[in-house]
Amino acid sequence: MLLIFTGSASDNIGDDVILALSSNTNAHAELYNKLHYTTIINYTEIFGWPPADNPHLGPGIVLRLSSDTNAHAQIPKGSCVGEVVKCDEYDVRVAGLLVGTDNEACNNQTGCHVEDNGVYPDSCEGNAEPCGNFTDEASCLKQDGCVWKTIPYSYPILVKYSNLTCRATNSSEGCFKKNEKCIVRLSDWTNAHLETCDNSNYPIQICCSSEVPCSKFTTKEECFKYKSCAWTPIINETTKKLTTSNADGGGCCKIGERWDPDKNEGAGGCEETFAEICNDPWTSSGNKGAVRYNEEKSQWEYCAQVTSEISTGYWYPVEKY
Repeated sequence: MLLIFTGSASDNIGDDVILALSSNTNAHAELYNKLHYTTIINYTEIFGWPPADNPHLGPGIVLRLSSDTNAHAQIPKGSCVGEVVKCDEYDVRVAGLLVGTDNEACNNQTGCHVEDNGVYPDSCEGNAEPCGNFTDEASCLKQDGCVWKTIPYSYPILVKYSNLTCRATNSSEGCFKKNEKCIVRLSDWTNAHLETCDNSNYPIQICCSSEVPCSKFTTKEECFKYKSCAWTPIINETTKKLTTSNADGGGCCKIGERWDPDKNEGAGGCEETFAEICNDPWTSSGNKGAVRYNEEKSQWEYCAQVTSEISTGYWYPVEKY
């Protein structure tokens, strides 16, 4: 899938634009509002949902640039990079037969452990944590095969975008974390040319993860597309009818929050919910879900479906529905 849009330079001004490149590869870069380049790195095309409000204010840092246009790039911050030593590489074999394992090295590698095979030789089992999972230098350097990559950060221009959490990697595992996507590729850690992620000429990927901006969705149908979002309230307190849109008093928030239609001078907004999360919600497909008697509140409650995730709901009083 192409994660770019090529059009006129005047297209390079919207909230969707993370940055712009001079071409698909061997490119220079510029900030979203410079209007010279037409290869657009588009947030919604990459992640599949709209950005939060005022995304270019950050705080997420995607890249550093040497200038605001016609720029080379450097990685945004220190990153744990490399090809991790896998667990079975600590095993000792003779003529292809397992004769034992390096117990200390195996147990020191996060995600690996020595397996006692009884009368047979011990082996090193598990899945070694990939380098990209480590976000601090000390933890990174404990993992065999991982290196903490940092450089003298001399480039003055920060490419900021919303709440993106970004890292650089040259690992074959690429961008593998939850909600993480490749934004651009770089030719080097600094003084780099750039290319779009559908190319493979450059070894370094800038991987960014993003939270789903649940409150941007105005209908229950949109909200239920994302398991991290919850639709509340289920019923309008005034009309006693089920809510399906902002217009009838409902709203979309992240799990752990609820929609208050009176917030923000009647425009609505999210706030922390005191509803308790439950694990067996009623669903429209026929699951009756869990019920309980809340002695503290002297009321019967049922597990209400507030998200598309069938194992997550909120406890609500039965009498309200």
